[in-house]
Amino acid sequence: MSATEIISALRDKRTELADAIAHLERQVDRQRADLRHIDATIRLFDPRIECEAAGSTVPRTHNNWFRLGECRRRIHDVPCEATEPMTTRDVVAGVMEAKSLAHDDIRTRDLIHRTVLCSLNQAKETIERSEAAGNAVWRVISETCVAASLVCNEVIQKAGCREFTCLVGRPRKRNGTRYSA
Repeated sequence: MSATEIISALRDKRTELADAIAHLERQVDRQRADLRHIDATIRLFDPRIECEAAGSTVPRTHNNWFRLGECRRRIHDVPCEATEPMTTRDVVAGVMEAKSLAHDDIRTRDLIHRTVLCSLNQAKETIERSEAAGNAVWRVISETCVAASLVCNEVIQKAGCREFTCLVGRPRKRNGTRYSA
């Protein structure tokens, strides 16, 4: 490939990126104008409100593997069936097996590992973390397993369901009725 072809391709790519940036800047300008109009409308109804103080929310990112709360349910199911504490890698393997995800894709496994580890760290009330041979090991608190099993069986019998994924250690709703572990 000659230098002129490379320069031409780079110029085309630069033009493409500059156009994309200009489009996004116009979009930001429109959004800012809409925000000013909404703030003005709010002030019409209540002049004491300071709209700038409201702040913005950070959008939650979702992944393609788990629905909202599903990873947390899965991480409880895997160690609940184990007789001894499991390493994070074992929990990830169990979750991936339960979801029928391929173990050979390194990127997917690493992303699932991060998601599972985050869920494990958030489940401090129901999953216990300890150290063994320099590795973090996890076990579901036994009372949680028993209580969750009893509640899930009760819900299954009352609802007449064949399949039910329980939320271990957290209050859950089923047909408007609240069950707690």
